[in-house]
Amino acid sequence: MTALLSRLIAALAFVSAAAQAAPLSPDVTGYWYNPSESGWGAAIAQQGEVLFVTLFVYDEQKRPAWFVASSVTAAGNGVFGGTLYRTSGPAFGGPFDSRLVDAQAVGTVSLQYGDGGGETMLLSYFLNGVTVTKALVRQAWGSDATRLVGAYFGGINFSPAAVTQPAGCPATPTFLPPGGALRITMADPSTIAIIGSEGIDTETFVGGIHIQTGQVAIITGSVFSGQFVSPLRIADATVTNLVVTDDGFLGHLRMVRDGSCLYEGSIGGVRRR
Repeated sequence: MTALLSRLIAALAFVSAAAQAAPLSPDVTGYWYNPSESGWGAAIAQQGEVLFVTLFVYDEQKRPAWFVASSVTAAGNGVFGGTLYRTSGPAFGGPFDSRLVDAQAVGTVSLQYGDGGGETMLLSYFLNGVTVTKALVRQAWGSDATRLVGAYFGGINFSPAAVTQPAGCPATPTFLPPGGALRITMADPSTIAIIGSEGIDTETFVGGIHIQTGQVAIITGSVFSGQFVSPLRIADATVTNLVVTDDGFLGHLRMVRDGSCLYEGSIGGVRRR
């Protein structure tokens, strides 16, 4: 058990540092669309510092058309860009001859997150002399909320302050340190609480509304701490880039106290078997 908790603490520290260095974080992989324009969209896959973007749209004759950008990389200021290609090849019903595949450069594509939590994407592409700019959101077909419920070993690893805190801000919180016992409960299909016991009759927890956005989720709510029967609300809190697997969960916590005191870090845990 000691070795397991040590690995968890190291993993939380690593993810917290990696999130700062990642070229595009949270991971942009998934399907994106405009809810008011259902019928077209973009598929994006992220591997390291490179994105592969596929646009499934319609041409001037209203026929389905796919365009791909196989090497979309950082262009600065959070913007990623690359060359857009239109491809053609042998028909799907016969033998495949790779010599018949043709990729023709027809334009460019660029994208960037529209907010700090990765909830929206600003997509722009130039194709056949036409510039198109759209605001997209991740497509989600279900929710992982029920998978979160359970018992864990984990906690929060707060990052060193990226900027100087305003005068009078409390020190970096020490509650829910990595390696402690956590449990996640669900009051209804959209309300989640990540709870850690601090003492015999006290607890601290992050609770709020769970929103699934593609393969990741967001919890928007507050941090509460104090007596078990009536803990006090001590800060606003948002968990972004939240993912859950059979082995545990991991997300990025952003906590604001007194309106201007900001604390950020990783929150996660491994399941207790």
